[in-house]
Amino acid sequence: AGIKVFMDGSISGETADNTRPYPDGKRGVLLTDQDKLLAAVGMAKAAKVQLAVHAMGDAAIQLILDTTANLTPWLSETPSVRIEHASLLTDAM
Repeated sequence: AGIKVFMDGSISGETADNTRPYPDGKRGVLLTDQDKLLAAVGMAKAAKVQLAVHAMGDAAIQLILDTTANLTPWLSETPSVRIEHASLLTDAM
């Protein structure tokens, strides 16, 4: 069991949050901002469950990495934060 958060949409629907726009000029959508992500982290920590974060676009993934980079893990058997469907990654990520 865990908590799931949606950061963005899908690549096929052109709603994954990207740094570079789609051909129509849109960048996608960000469904969860940093404050809401941190609130979800707090809930997952308090419940001692994993936080699973849906993110496909590189901007959404980078926001997760920036937000959680310095957190102390609260689970020992599994990652405390998991990014699901991570599709567009840079080499640095």
